[in-house]
Amino acid sequence: MIRLTTKKFYITTPIYYPNRPPHIGSAYTTVIADILARYYESLGYEVFFLTGTDEHGMKLFKEAKNKGISPKEYVDSMVPFFKRAWESLDIRYRRFIRTTDPDHEETVKRIVMRIYEKGDIYKGVYRGLYCVECERYYTAKDLVDGKLCPIHLKPVEYLEMEVYYFRLSKYQDDLIRLYKENTRFVLPAERKQYLIRKIEEEGLKDVAITRPRWYLSWGIECPWDSDHVLYVWVDALLNYISGVGYINDREKFEKFWPPNVQLIGKDILWFHAVIWPALLMSAGFELPQTIFAHGFLTVNGKKISKSLGTDIDPIDLVNKYGSDTIRYYLARAIPFGEDGDFSEKDLVRYHNDELANEIGNLIYRVLTLTERYFGGITPEASRLTDIDKEIIGELRKHLNEYHNFMKNLQVHHAVMRTIMFAQTINAYLNKTAPWSCWKKGDKDSVARAIRNSLDWIYVLTAMMYPFMPRTADKISKQLGLDSIPRLSDVRLIGNIKPGHKLGEKEILFKKL
Repeated sequence: MIRLTTKKFYITTPIYYPNRPPHIGSAYTTVIADILARYYESLGYEVFFLTGTDEHGMKLFKEAKNKGISPKEYVDSMVPFFKRAWESLDIRYRRFIRTTDPDHEETVKRIVMRIYEKGDIYKGVYRGLYCVECERYYTAKDLVDGKLCPIHLKPVEYLEMEVYYFRLSKYQDDLIRLYKENTRFVLPAERKQYLIRKIEEEGLKDVAITRPRWYLSWGIECPWDSDHVLYVWVDALLNYISGVGYINDREKFEKFWPPNVQLIGKDILWFHAVIWPALLMSAGFELPQTIFAHGFLTVNGKKISKSLGTDIDPIDLVNKYGSDTIRYYLARAIPFGEDGDFSEKDLVRYHNDELANEIGNLIYRVLTLTERYFGGITPEASRLTDIDKEIIGELRKHLNEYHNFMKNLQVHHAVMRTIMFAQTINAYLNKTAPWSCWKKGDKDSVARAIRNSLDWIYVLTAMMYPFMPRTADKISKQLGLDSIPRLSDVRLIGNIKPGHKLGEKEILFKKL
């Protein structure tokens, strides 16, 4: 059993830009966050999982104008798409924050005012290249062919305007020290090394954090100058503070701050691993423990794009394959942190080969044997044999590695340990061959093999729960349990007592 060192876990996703409904890329980040949230919840932690939408900025202002409605009307119409998609994927957040929420706007004003009063904000003029799609500035050397945004491959525009700057350069040494001393602050490690190289080679420049109202009115008003609105990224980053009750529930805020894990895509690494901690240092907040930047997701080798037909709706996938199969595939197929490709062909293969053949067949097999030989009642058995002890050693190794991988955010490896756990139980059944023992009249060996297998399926169910909550619930009912086993409570022997009545068996996964 794993030892608990803390009882709270606060995890965030980026807040998504609601200029279009969510696609499989944003679903990927949110599913992984939910997996980690459920894992820690199963260990007995109190969990706060925050996600939401980023609703200010020029891009949304232009989208609303094109549709002939106000920006607020536009974002109000888009948010339900996200909530429905996350519900279909069984994503269970504690709060869905919107940057138009009143408590968020008040939080942002208070914190930027604190930074202003500290002297870390000053007035100046910005001249440079800007991508509206990214809502960010670029230097000429960042651009493709000297004119295109490296992310969206669209022309940037030249801007010149009066703005307020945040003294990001002031925190250069502090940030370098943070990266070098705290090995878990930015993960994977190659992302951290990229930041160190870039800052040491180029230095940090102060960043504009407002826009004049003549250029953009859709945003949170600058608290010391009503002729300006706050830059959308400063507004958005502070959702991690407002979302956990900074204004309206200080007890909750004190309990959960700072975030344990913040999941982002690598395209927004700079904002989250450079600007975000510098803002927190200036405002006097404790820093997040880990910022994890995963890679890009493509679909059948192509960029996610509406025009390419790769802008896959998560709800359509769930309707076709079921939420648990989608969740399993996203966690299993893509090494977390690396770029990955979504393939329906691979999804079907993993479902058939691993979920149906390994896990589904194992559980149906053991319940059938219990029903055939003991009327669906967990049998009494004698002491463990050497074979039993050997298998328990293998299972303990898989379980320990599962926990280690989950705590180190190597979710794909944790999935594999779950499959290996099931394979080990299957191998044990083949080795002990209870059907042959029954023919020989060795009822005790049959009872021992079945009792052990039921105990280990109990553990397997707890391991599966973060990835596949619906399946874990179904297995629990087939085991005759009132609730899904918790990782904090499982043992490798003694989970299911002799005389316990199992539930009705059913096929868990039909072949696709």
